[in-house]
Amino acid sequence: MNDPQANNRPTPGRESDQLIVDLKHLYEFASGDRAHAERFLQLFIEQSEIDLSNLIASKTSETWRDAAHSLKSGAGGIGAWKVVQAAELAQNEALPLTTERCQHHIEILTGRIAEVIAFIKNHRNQG
Repeated sequence: MNDPQANNRPTPGRESDQLIVDLKHLYEFASGDRAHAERFLQLFIEQSEIDLSNLIASKTSETWRDAAHSLKSGAGGIGAWKVVQAAELAQNEALPLTTERCQHHIEILTGRIAEVIAFIKNHRNQG
C-alpha cells in the first residue's frame, strides 16, 4: 500500500524520532498557520480516542487494521512519530491476532497517545 506520509517521516535513529510531537513537521503540515496547527492537534486528541476505542472493540483483522491505520495517519499529520511506529506495527501484525498480541499493541498505543496528549496540553499552556 502506498503511504503518502512515508516521505515525511524521519529516518530511524534521527533526533526527530525521539520527539513526542515534531513541531517543525506540524507547522510545515499546517503551512505555518498556528491556528491550523492547533486544529490538527485538537483533531488528533479527539480522533485518537475514537480510533483507540475502535481498535479495542475490533472483532476482525480488517477492523483492527483500519483502526490502526487511522491512528497512524492522524499521528503522522502532527509528527507524533512514536505513535506512527506503534500503529504501523499493530496494523502489520501477522494474523491471526491473538488476545495477548492485541492487548500488547493496545497498551503501547495507549501509553504513546497519552504521552502525545500530555505534550499537547503542556504546549498549549506554554504558548
